Amino acid sequence: MLGAALAKRWGDKLALLAGTGLFTASSIAAALSPGVALLIGCRTGQALGSSLIIPSGAALLYREFPIAKRGVAVTAQMTIGALGAAAGPSLGGFLINAGSWRWAFWINLPLGLVAFTVVALTVKDVPARSTARLPDAASSVLLTAGVGLAVLALVQSTAWGWADPRTFASLVGGIVLLVVVVRRSVHHPRPLLELALLHNTRFRMGNTALSLLSASVFGFLLTGVLFLTDVWDYSIQRAGLLTTPLFASTAVMSVVSNRIAVRVGLRSVLLCGGAVWATGTLWLAFALGPKPSPGSWLVGTFTLGAGSGMLWGSMLVVSLDTLPTDALAAATSLSQTMQNIGSTIGVAFMITMLGATAVGEVGRFPEMWICSAIATFVAASICAAAAVDRSAPLSRPRQRSTR
Repeated sequence: MLGAALAKRWGDKLALLAGTGLFTASSIAAALSPGVALLIGCRTGQALGSSLIIPSGAALLYREFPIAKRGVAVTAQMTIGALGAAAGPSLGGFLINAGSWRWAFWINLPLGLVAFTVVALTVKDVPARSTARLPDAASSVLLTAGVGLAVLALVQSTAWGWADPRTFASLVGGIVLLVVVVRRSVHHPRPLLELALLHNTRFRMGNTALSLLSASVFGFLLTGVLFLTDVWDYSIQRAGLLTTPLFASTAVMSVVSNRIAVRVGLRSVLLCGGAVWATGTLWLAFALGPKPSPGSWLVGTFTLGAGSGMLWGSMLVVSLDTLPTDALAAATSLSQTMQNIGSTIGVAFMITMLGATAVGEVGRFPEMWICSAIATFVAASICAAAAVDRSAPLSRPRQRSTR
């Protein structure tokens, strides 16, 4: 949310350049990091850079398309993102095995320089849209602490036990802090979370679905890699290579599903995507065992990618297609915040379910994937309900004429 506010103050192009520069510089510092503490600090710098890149980049992209064509922009964004995600695991595994973990950060230097140059030379400058002060900084700290405490309670519940005072205190403390953030955002003159956006039905329901989908997908990605490395005893490089088909098929299906949606509507695409993802996770839950079966894994991950490609772009279209252009940076930032919270809680939930599963044992992996199937289909159903609701676009109230 701070990134969206800075984009308003600086202009979207300057914010995008600043975010790209900060992310690249933090990557260099991480590659040179002598210890874990500094490495964590550098990763924080990368996150801050991303918080500038995401809202400003989305605002610049969507501004080039009329509302009726916004689905094209979303599809392009999702396809490129999925292709990058497809290359990431296998490329990262190769770099780590060929050199060291530091090369996973050094690779961002040439990519960052190219991105910075392209933006500087080709993107049209957009003037600053606001001179207002930054949003409530205290809420930013409280939000981080609240999510952190809730995640701590989930992750440590296996070791501490749910009846342990530490688990109870962490969970309740996290919930209380999150409630405080919401209240401050309602009453503060410069709220961190622009909750007025949630008055738009499509945005509210679409982002509820996106948060649940994020929890499901990122929870699966974690457990999938753990299954390959701990149960099948695959290397990190091989595990990364075997996750690539999921992202590759996501990229392909993002393009295909947009064309299908023009013919049959978003609602049908969303429900189909939820069913396809559920089919893939259920296949993995019942087809995989302690003995390696790469063919069965690939069938499942290609199916998951097809479902994912139908869902991400369609949900983003539902969330954003009735919002005015000048609300897109704030809307994208709020949406990304909700998705990040969802993915964090989803990963923590999966870690809690996994518990103390021994290396080489299937354990509770099938149960976690069944949970992913249910959560994703519920998310698709929520968004499908919003897709047929033609709520009015969020806009500024008209001034009453004095004539």
